[in-house]
Amino acid sequence: MSCFGKCFGSRDEPNHLASTDSKATNRAEKGSNDGVKSKQGPAAAPGDWKKLGISELPADFIQKAKTSKRVDLSENALQVLGVDFTVLSASLQELDVNDNKLKSLPSSVGSLRNLQILHAYKNELEALPAEISNLAALRELNVFNNKLTELPDGVGMLGSLQLLNAASNQLGKKPLPSLSGLSSLTRLALFWNKLTSIPPLDAMVSLEELQLGKNALTALPSLHALTALRSLSVNENRLAALPASIGRCVALEELNAGRNALQSLPLELASCPKLSKLVVSQNCLASFPPELLLPTLETLDVADNQLTELPPLSRVASLTNLFVAGNKLTALPDDILSLKALKRVTLTGNPLPAAFPAEADLQALCVANGGKFVGARKEKAGGGAAAADAPVR
Repeated sequence: MSCFGKCFGSRDEPNHLASTDSKATNRAEKGSNDGVKSKQGPAAAPGDWKKLGISELPADFIQKAKTSKRVDLSENALQVLGVDFTVLSASLQELDVNDNKLKSLPSSVGSLRNLQILHAYKNELEALPAEISNLAALRELNVFNNKLTELPDGVGMLGSLQLLNAASNQLGKKPLPSLSGLSSLTRLALFWNKLTSIPPLDAMVSLEELQLGKNALTALPSLHALTALRSLSVNENRLAALPASIGRCVALEELNAGRNALQSLPLELASCPKLSKLVVSQNCLASFPPELLLPTLETLDVADNQLTELPPLSRVASLTNLFVAGNKLTALPDDILSLKALKRVTLTGNPLPAAFPAEADLQALCVANGGKFVGARKEKAGGGAAAADAPVR
């Protein structure tokens, strides 16, 4: 298969990168309600109607909710929210309507001047009301897993917003609005959409996590302002290059750029002194720059590329996971056994000799560290990690 074909093959084929999005999906579904147990039977407290099996709001909803700071209507069968939320504007700080069958939110939600958290994930929302831009106090907006094709213009001006999760929708039919007002944002999740471009991110000086995987991006905006960024996921796009400005992301710890069309990696990545996980598998890399073997690296995944050799590895003494399956390696670096922390190594699908000199010692090292060694002669199971292995995160 050609490099291009490998990069843009079927999204249904086995992919060891799926763990990144699986974990993100789980987090998205949980939102800020981790550890909150669902209740059966009558509402346990004013404002709590979670998991009662209701398909419409009870007649006394407003009366019971009007003094509540938190209203939880999640995990029901609601199709509409047929009330005027204006009467709750003085008290309501958190509204949770996730896991219902809502196709829209009422415009009166925009009157909730003290609302800080709005969770509406796992519904059937086709649009968000423009009035949502009035929620000046909003800190979390989670609309994961709906049917949104666009975001209201005002969303990008919510200066108090710290979490914006619009992943797993249908965004991309129209360009995203300007995000220039999101100076407090710490997490932006837009994975699993149909985006072909991302607006400038210059205002996001507080951003720590950026998830853009599983879209149709051909380029990224400048990352020069993202000095607080710790995790960047751009896997499963159509990127031919990463911007040199990634070197300004001095707090970056994890980069997942697997399954793109990268032909080279920017040397500016060497300016990210905290980088511990680098995933660039299923690209078109013919070489790996030795400058990017940072001493902080714990996971290096370069599986399914076009590599014919690896640079010396002794400088990455903390390396625990090394995935180089599916390349064109005929030898391994002489110093590979100096990596005493190695726990998992996959060599599947490389034209290495049947019994290369370091193989037995390398396998013994991985086993001694409680890990697993998959040699070049093992049957390939897709991606950098063998199918029997749990994907690294």
